[in-house]
Amino acid sequence: MTQALFFGSLGTLVETSELQRQAFNRAFTQAGLGWYWNVATYCELLQIVGGKNRIQHHAMTPLNPDKIEEIHQAKEAYFAEMMAGGEQARPGVVELIQAAKARGIPVYWVTTTSQANIDAVLQALAGQVERADFERIFTKDDVDQAKPNPQVYQMALEVAGVEADQVLAIEDTLENQQAAQAAGIQCVLFPGEYARVVQGQPVHRLSGELLAS
Repeated sequence: MTQALFFGSLGTLVETSELQRQAFNRAFTQAGLGWYWNVATYCELLQIVGGKNRIQHHAMTPLNPDKIEEIHQAKEAYFAEMMAGGEQARPGVVELIQAAKARGIPVYWVTTTSQANIDAVLQALAGQVERADFERIFTKDDVDQAKPNPQVYQMALEVAGVEADQVLAIEDTLENQQAAQAAGIQCVLFPGEYARVVQGQPVHRLSGELLAS
């Protein structure tokens, strides 16, 4: 029986990939770089967890950490601006959260993204998903190692006071799913629009029925 529900990355709640891609490109223009990530490029880069890591990987040669930080902060500002008009939660998200609350199952948001991104998503989903829906929201500031390292999931288990086999996690990419699985947690894949899916890999729709598994 599920004793806790862990939502993973931003993309488990709302489809962000295209807006993130556009925000990166606007930040590259602001920084005076001749970079442009098309959809195919961004799909490949999603296999690398973390925006700063994607920037460094694309650069091919080492970039100054301050430059990476500047680009990433600009990207987050553009992302928040584009999200401010509001977005729809992904199908089944609200139903699953409501089902968990009805059963007395605490819900956690287990990310290694920034607080700024969390705030942008919650603002965009106002009236659908609220901060109060979560017992706790984890961010990159809580851990030393980002996903796919399992550290944030291990911390969430400790905070929730549950065993790994009592938890259901939801993730949006194979790489993020691996983080939950490395912590021993059952994790269903709810892939985002641009996520890589391996042939034969089970994918799921969200509904309250998942809590009975």
